[in-house]
Amino acid sequence: MKIKSLYSSCFKIPETGHASVISHGDCSRAKPIARTGFGILFIFLVLFLCIGCSSKVKVSGKITFSDDGSPLTKGTVCFQTGTFVARGNLQSDGVYRMSSVNKNDGLPSGTYRISVINAVDGLGEDDAVQTPLIDPKYNNIDTSGITFEVTSSSKRFDFTVDRPKPAQK
Repeated sequence: MKIKSLYSSCFKIPETGHASVISHGDCSRAKPIARTGFGILFIFLVLFLCIGCSSKVKVSGKITFSDDGSPLTKGTVCFQTGTFVARGNLQSDGVYRMSSVNKNDGLPSGTYRISVINAVDGLGEDDAVQTPLIDPKYNNIDTSGITFEVTSSSKRFDFTVDRPKPAQK
């Protein structure tokens, strides 16, 4: 027995009663969805999203100064790999938690280059002078020299930073 519906012009219903073919218009040119470029792309996209979302690792850590071990309390930690960038704001105790899409959602596994930005005193609209708290080399992933491999077993990354060098007269 054949199944008939409003969509019979778009779906070819075999004797089994299951729709297995999608067509745009004339059903005589219909191809199984797995054989079309769109179908293959759709399948890979679904697999990529499922694998990518399920493999995030919640990463946190603490940043301290190398000279006395006190915490860096202001700034944003940035983890970057390729074009992907994740951020974590520093708390008053120097602790950060990385966020990629949603707050504290973690990072996909991989090797990340790290920078610390906005680590200054006086970061308000009324503050005329902003004093850097860390050496400027940490503001850029190319000069910071800090990397971290995120894996399912590496969830915490504590590191130290240097204070800015005194200005030469």
